[in-house]
Amino acid sequence: MATAGTVDLVAEFEGEFSIIDWKTSEQPKTEIPERYLLQLAAYCGAVNRMYGTKIKQGVIVAANAENDCRVFKFQLGKFWRMWLERVKQYWLLKAPDDDFAVEALEKLQSEY
Repeated sequence: MATAGTVDLVAEFEGEFSIIDWKTSEQPKTEIPERYLLQLAAYCGAVNRMYGTKIKQGVIVAANAENDCRVFKFQLGKFWRMWLERVKQYWLLKAPDDDFAVEALEKLQSEY
């Protein structure tokens, strides 16, 4: 499981603090792939954990070569739970006897 990335922006969007991620593509986006939403949820969890915030909204700004820009807004609770489940499955495969990792993930899930 390889995960890397950088939060592009934390700002207020439509009255709610949000994790905002910029995406570029050749063609206009009509929908957002689940992997992008899981990435946003992971960023959100990291920001909330590091800074004691309670951000729950994610925004993806998708721009393309045709100068089209679309904004997609999401509540991230469902994707945060999905992200944690994937991380949990990773740790169960990698270190099945490591109860600490599973307990830490369960604690994170209850904090969101």
